[in-house]
Amino acid sequence: MQPNHDFSNDSNAIISSQYHCTIHKNLNSSGLCNICEQSFCEKCLKNFENLNFCPSHSLLFVENNWLEITSVKTSPDQPEEGTYIYKLKSRLWEELKIPTYIITHYKINMDNDFIESFIKLYVIKKDVPIVESELKKHKENQ
Repeated sequence: MQPNHDFSNDSNAIISSQYHCTIHKNLNSSGLCNICEQSFCEKCLKNFENLNFCPSHSLLFVENNWLEITSVKTSPDQPEEGTYIYKLKSRLWEELKIPTYIITHYKINMDNDFIESFIKLYVIKKDVPIVESELKKHKENQ
């Protein structure tokens, strides 16, 4: 079904019109949960520290001590360097149900005139040993 309105200049509206809330199927999605990556509406998503969480994961985020477990710097010449973090996050959640989230920081490199990105994976403190082991296995299989 095609929307009646032309959303060509509004990328958020395009995303919202294509995805619906996981809980409220009749409402458009306003974003993804940073842990489970499912779509949720504005009513469901809770924002903490500029991160979005669904009803099931908002308390998990607030009630736990999260630690950075790995980080990678990417550049325009090597944008694929960070893909292993996204693949690992997905595998940890889908196969082991270990919650993690990713934060990307951007920095303008004035000397070389390009933008660097720093992709960081965070995990609950109690899960660090398991995730470190999985990270090692994941890197070995690359």
